Amino acid sequence: MIKCYLVKKITLTKMSNKKGFTLIELLIVIVIIGILSVAVAPKLLNYPKQARDSQRQQTVGAFNNAMQAYIGSTEGKIPASGDKGCVSAFAELAPYIDITAKDPKSPGAQKINNTSNCDYYYIIDHSGTPDTITAYAFVAKVEVPVSSGNYVGADGTASTAATLIAPATPASNTTYYVVGNKM
Repeated sequence: MIKCYLVKKITLTKMSNKKGFTLIELLIVIVIIGILSVAVAPKLLNYPKQARDSQRQQTVGAFNNAMQAYIGSTEGKIPASGDKGCVSAFAELAPYIDITAKDPKSPGAQKINNTSNCDYYYIIDHSGTPDTITAYAFVAKVEVPVSSGNYVGADGTASTAATLIAPATPASNTTYYVVGNKM
């Protein structure tokens, strides 16, 4: 007895409904993502630094407000703490603000004028009037250099507060933020 088998003919047909991406399409997408990440990454990396700088600016502004309260209550008398130094040593401001404010990144690391553990610096003028404040300034070192606003160059200090408040030649790409006042 002869058995007859039917064999189904299998044909390989070309895929007419392809699904997925070709290698070239994937490479183009990867290149575009790479270009975008190179353009955006530096900006994103500065955001934490800018946030800390903003906190420093607010702290210096708070010191300025405390100084105005001190001057108002003492009629501008020169503090016993001295003409300049770390705000943490400015004991006369203690009733108005927490003078132990630390740098947001790493306390003691943002040294001003190579002073040890000096996160915020102050300078007071009393020229012409030995017992009365004529100008003062508070300084904080920032991480992102800028070239406009209340910023000074050099080491963040000067011979007088008036020089810090309104420098003769504004510095570019400065790293010290200053707030102060002339009486």
